Amino acid sequence: MGNIDMIKKIFSEEGMSGFLKGIVPSLILTMVPVIQFTSYEILKKIISDPSGNISNKNVVMISSLTKFISIMINYPLMTLKTLYQSNSTLTNNEIVKILKKILHKDGIFGLYKGLGSKIFGSVLNDMILMLTYERLQNIVRIILSRVILGKSYKFLN
Repeated sequence: MGNIDMIKKIFSEEGMSGFLKGIVPSLILTMVPVIQFTSYEILKKIISDPSGNISNKNVVMISSLTKFISIMINYPLMTLKTLYQSNSTLTNNEIVKILKKILHKDGIFGLYKGLGSKIFGSVLNDMILMLTYERLQNIVRIILSRVILGKSYKFLN
C-alpha cells in the first residue's frame, strides 16, 4: 500500500482526527530530550574539571544515567502511545479500559514490557551520541578560538 493509499484509507475510516491520533502523547514525549539534555549538562558541569573538560568515562557515565532516567520516566507513555496508534478502531474509553486491565493484571510493571531492549539500544546509542557531541564541541571551540581570537588550545582531551 502506497503513501497516498494509506492517507486515503485513514481519511475515509477516521476523518481528519485519524491524522492527529496520538499527538498529545507525542507532544509530551518531545520534552524528554529536553529534560535529558538539560540534566546531562547540569551533571557535566558538576563532574567536569575547572576548565570545563570532561573525560570520556564521565561522559559515558552521565549520558547513561540521564538516558536511563528519561526512559524510565517516559516508557509508560510510549507504551500507551503505541497502543493507541496501533489500533485505529479503539476509542479513548477503550484505551482507558486496556490501561486499567494492564495495571490490574501486571501492575505498573505492565507498562514497562520490552524495557530491556529499549534501554540497551537507547543507552548505547546515547553514549555514542554524547561522546561525539563532546568531542565535536571541543573541536569547534578550538577552531573558533584560532580563527576569531588567534588562540591555541590542546586539540583533544
